[in-house]
Amino acid sequence: MPSGLARGAVLSGRVGSGLDPCAALQTMVEIAPNGVAEVVFFLGDAPNETEARSLIARYRKADLDAVLSEVRRFWDDTVGTIQVKTPDRSMDIILNGYSMAG
Repeated sequence: MPSGLARGAVLSGRVGSGLDPCAALQTMVEIAPNGVAEVVFFLGDAPNETEARSLIARYRKADLDAVLSEVRRFWDDTVGTIQVKTPDRSMDIILNGYSMAG
């Protein structure tokens, strides 16, 4: 129950070294009995608001399952070039990536 997610809470907006920053996202969703809802948050980085809005518009139109698959392939290729083998299988899974667990 983080106080920053309480209804009406106002965060300080302060950032900087030593402030232990974190992000908190919240939305209210009412779902009818037997209903279904999908909530998608876009997290990213851009040098300015214009480029951030451009990215949001781009990904609102995108096939997000395909984008996620592309991101997973990228990271599998990037971190998959080196594999660690230890006597502890659980450590291998952590070091080599979750996708290596299967």
